[in-house]
Amino acid sequence: MSLDVQKAISNLDSVSSVEDPDELQKLDDSIQQLLASENSELGIDALLRVFERFPNKDAYGIFWSIVHGLESLPDYEEKLVESVRRQPSLFGLLMIERMLNAGITQVRGVNLLSILKDVAADESQMDEIREDAREFVEWQESEK
Repeated sequence: MSLDVQKAISNLDSVSSVEDPDELQKLDDSIQQLLASENSELGIDALLRVFERFPNKDAYGIFWSIVHGLESLPDYEEKLVESVRRQPSLFGLLMIERMLNAGITQVRGVNLLSILKDVAADESQMDEIREDAREFVEWQESEK
């Protein structure tokens, strides 16, 4: 693993706030550094961990860079499913929704709609996360 990738992953894992301007800058710089590297796929887990640590945040739009970055990488889907099962997040759910909208219904035999349904029904999750999951389920079921 190159030093740039290691540093970017370490910086991503050390982001402690998505409200503080310095931390937001570190987050944005780390995402850009990772995605510009030749081995950016090594940072998939670190990018998903950001969503998990801040499950109902968007980092003033910076999380969209993570979404687009992950979607540009090969084989991120299985790790996304694992991440959403571990700690559902607004952007993790959004990415599952985007996969469903693109016609991808399963990842390694796991039904993506069932993941959304499980989160929507899980009373241990934040209300905001459950509501987003519920809305995604309703949208998917209305499209059939």
